[in-house]
Amino acid sequence: MAEEDGSAFEIVDYTVASPWERLVARLEDIVRGWGLARGGSQTAPSGGNLSSSEGSFSETVSYAGRSYGIMYHTVLPSSFLQHSTAMDIKESLEPRMNGMLDPSTDFPARAHHLQRWFGLSDFLLITPLADAGADAHEATQLLSTMSIVLDNARSSVPVFVPLMERRRHMYVGYMHGRGVSIKFNSEAMGVVPTHLAHLDGLVDLFFKRVLATHIQGPSPTLETILQGTSVSTRFTYVKDWVQRGVWRPQITPPGHLDYIYWGPSEDPLAAMHLALQWPTSSAPKNRFWVDNSIRTDYRPMRAPLWSLRAVYPQPERWAPLAASLKSIPGASDDARTFRSISEL
Repeated sequence: MAEEDGSAFEIVDYTVASPWERLVARLEDIVRGWGLARGGSQTAPSGGNLSSSEGSFSETVSYAGRSYGIMYHTVLPSSFLQHSTAMDIKESLEPRMNGMLDPSTDFPARAHHLQRWFGLSDFLLITPLADAGADAHEATQLLSTMSIVLDNARSSVPVFVPLMERRRHMYVGYMHGRGVSIKFNSEAMGVVPTHLAHLDGLVDLFFKRVLATHIQGPSPTLETILQGTSVSTRFTYVKDWVQRGVWRPQITPPGHLDYIYWGPSEDPLAAMHLALQWPTSSAPKNRFWVDNSIRTDYRPMRAPLWSLRAVYPQPERWAPLAASLKSIPGASDDARTFRSISEL
């Protein structure tokens, strides 16, 4: 009996993880590796492929014979206009949810359209690598999977899945933290309805959406909703350079030697964007600024913030010197070092 008590035994686990469980584990590893778990960095993940110009990371996963890309996007601090704004911090909300209410992050100069639409500082995007986006069933499955992944990692980062064709920019999304859940969705319209082309129509739409999601107590009035609402406004005027041409002829030097041209051979400017911005303003009494099809208080010359942005095409098209210098590292890949002539 004593020998049996002291003997060592071994347990063999014959459990086999399903493909979906392996997908969850893989996604959780990615989220943790990017520093998005609770207690990790929210702005500087340490893994994946970084695109510093857009502030994004990406990885690829596979499930049920399909490949998916998971991307993490964050707004670079230099993308925001620097202006002072007051923000009412709500302690009951996650920092990311408070960030959505932060007026200083409105209208970043360079950001993903989801960040512009929902005021997000960062988010995850999981999308099929095929040309077509996910259908409603697949999107629901992906969001459910990511909700489990983020719950395991105790992360509040929002996640989105594109629907249908990518060019339509239709998304569904989910965010959860501190007992509060937010569902996101976007609808594509080929033409903006007339009543939504002005602030008055947008305020009415906002009021109706709030009433549609109100489930407890008496329905709030428009005045009650507007008391806790603010609006930031920006108009962007675009000037395209549609007739861009060659500035000077390509002259071949005597002897047909290779020659590096200094400066662009054609107009390097593709467009100019002038943005006029009115920072956050609260509703006076029962309405914001007057802006409808008949009258508007938004006078362009009275906008308090102006910003001008130059848009350039691909550098290789207009910067021959930059293109030549860019090819030097590739040419040096074949370089070899010889200690003596006999090694040649």
